[in-house]
Amino acid sequence: MLSGDVGMTLVALLDRKIDTIFELGPGNFVKTETLLRRWDQARRHPRPADAQAKRDIVYVAVDINRESLQKTIPELHKKFNNITCVGWWGTFDQALERLKSTLTSKACVWSFGSSLSNSPESDAIWSIKSWTDVCDLLIIGQDATVDKAEVHKPYHMANFKAFIDTGRRKADEINGQEEIFASATEKICDGIGKDSEIEAFESFKYREREFEAIVAEAGCAVMRTFSASGAGSRIYVIQPREAANYKS
Repeated sequence: MLSGDVGMTLVALLDRKIDTIFELGPGNFVKTETLLRRWDQARRHPRPADAQAKRDIVYVAVDINRESLQKTIPELHKKFNNITCVGWWGTFDQALERLKSTLTSKACVWSFGSSLSNSPESDAIWSIKSWTDVCDLLIIGQDATVDKAEVHKPYHMANFKAFIDTGRRKADEINGQEEIFASATEKICDGIGKDSEIEAFESFKYREREFEAIVAEAGCAVMRTFSASGAGSRIYVIQPREAANYKS
């Protein structure tokens, strides 16, 4: 969860210039609703009498989970006076291409997980540069945990195993066959041997100075950094280097 101080600071930054927000991978929308509620209250306008009336702010959630968007976006829209809530079903890359040709307003892109920066340095630089080319402010999360034991711990918890099992079952459902992915995975695991570990995917962590250097290489600057005491995750507020109007 975002603390009250962080939420108020982000809202203050956004309220200066931004009228459109794009969120990449909103997840369960808990952080989203917290921030949007603060922003909506800060505007202090009465609810438009006409439900279709133009509102001050547009919030766009980008996600590949169509069912989540269809369920949550209408519910969010009803909760706010001055925010129009919209869902874009698709990948981040598809959203980026769409924004290049359609965006005309002052916009912020936020992604509180590590989705945009969990990659090698060259890819992280490209990602930050690509998104700041189409928006005025970029707010992203990044995990600064570099201790190997701490990094590995979440991937050995029961809820992560349940997450993987759900993915296998969903893959079988999409392919219209039962236990193809699930049984294939079991056979692979049987062949590896008990308690053996294999590298399934890479996870990239950067300390603050390392990540600030990546942002600088992308031609941008870190405006603010937020972190909770004892937590490994960081939230970075990033702007194109020439955008001096955002300095606080």
